[in-house]
Parts: sequence; structure tokens; C-alpha cells
Amino acid sequence: DGSWSGDSTGILAISVTERPHIKVIDLWERPDTDQGGWRVPVEDVEQAFRDACRAQSVVEAGMDPYRWQRSMQVLENEGLPMLEFPMGSPARMITAWKTFFDLVMDCNVTHDGDPRLARHVEAMVLKIDRLGARPTKDARVANAHIDLGVCAVAGVDRACWHALNGAEAG
Repeated sequence: DGSWSGDSTGILAISVTERPHIKVIDLWERPDTDQGGWRVPVEDVEQAFRDACRAQSVVEAGMDPYRWQRSMQVLENEGLPMLEFPMGSPARMITAWKTFFDLVMDCNVTHDGDPRLARHVEAMVLKIDRLGARPTKDARVANAHIDLGVCAVAGVDRACWHALNGAEAG
């Protein structure tokens, strides 16, 4: 999940296994001291994607296309298996949240213990409306980041989909 400025951008790797494992690849966060000029280092994010895909067997590299369409095109043209996963789509995130929540409650997902992931998951709040339940950011907490948490929700959902449909990757 990513942003362009004022927030954070994160990359996770999630195993396509019966019990998904979440690993933080990298995270770029706006410094607390920033006065409005910080921007996500797009080239660094793209390179981290390349490096992660080369270091592991990757069946899919999902990315929210909002503000990242150019990066997705570049990476796909280089042969990476890119997938658009719009994080702003309530239908997708409601389904992904249910998968993630069920696995967490049943202790069927693990993670690498990265405190940044824990902080981002902890900062998520659950929005429940007529469409269903999905994680979001608490608008009252301006400096809270949830990007790694949202990555985990979407990524675990996709890893489970691939595990059920015959793809194997670590």
C-alpha cells in the first residue's frame, strides 16, 4: 500500500501456504519533523519491489494503482507479475478483511515480529457500514500510519486465494 506524500508506503511478502507468513520488506514513512515537503522515494520503492521479487519465488506483486500506475507499468514491463489491488474498493477490502480476521482469530497466520507492522495494524480502526466491515484510518489521529496493516489484509487475502487455486510460492 502506498501514498505519494504525507503518509507512508510499505511492502510486505506473504507466503502462499496453508498458514500464511507475513514479512516486512520495507517501509517509508513521513518523518514526524516534516513540515510538508516529504515525498515517498518512488525509485526506492520500485527498486525494493525488484529486489524482493528477485530474492523470492513470487506469484503476484499486488499494488494499489492510485498514484502508482506508472510504477506498476514499469515493473510489469520488466516482467514482474503485477496485480492491481485498489485498496479504496470497499467490496475488495470487506472480503479481504474477513479472510484476514478469520485467520488471525484462528491463529492461522504468522509474521516476522516487525514492530512497524504491529504499530500499523494497531492503528487500524474497523469501519462498519451497510456494505460491511473493513479497516481504515482513524481521521482523528493524523500521524497514525496503517499502510503495512492494509498490505497485510490485502496480501493475506491474495495469498489464500493462490493457495486455494494451486499456486505455490514462498
